[in-house]
Amino acid sequence: MLADCYRALKRYGAVAELWDELREASPGAALVTEGRIVAAGALADQGDIHGAIQLLERGPLRPSRGAALHHARLWYALADLYERAGDAPKARELFGRVVAVEPGLADAAERLAGLG
Repeated sequence: MLADCYRALKRYGAVAELWDELREASPGAALVTEGRIVAAGALADQGDIHGAIQLLERGPLRPSRGAALHHARLWYALADLYERAGDAPKARELFGRVVAVEPGLADAAERLAGLG
């Protein structure tokens, strides 16, 4: 995704613009969720962990049907931010959800174990 490239280049304004465009275009849930994750990551890169958490919390945290990969990726990103913010209980809950749905996703199982 182009927003990922802009984030890597630290062009955070461009990331925000693309996120706005994506949100307004309202494509499928998986694509919007990926855009939300990148936009939140850009906020976190700039030191706005609280803003990044707020952005991800507005995503599909509790799917009405079975969880898909994009849900697990959202939970993983949010768990990472909660852990960085010092909120181990919320991080533990979300890493637990990831492991339940996508046990091999990144290092979720190890991070969950590390949180006790």
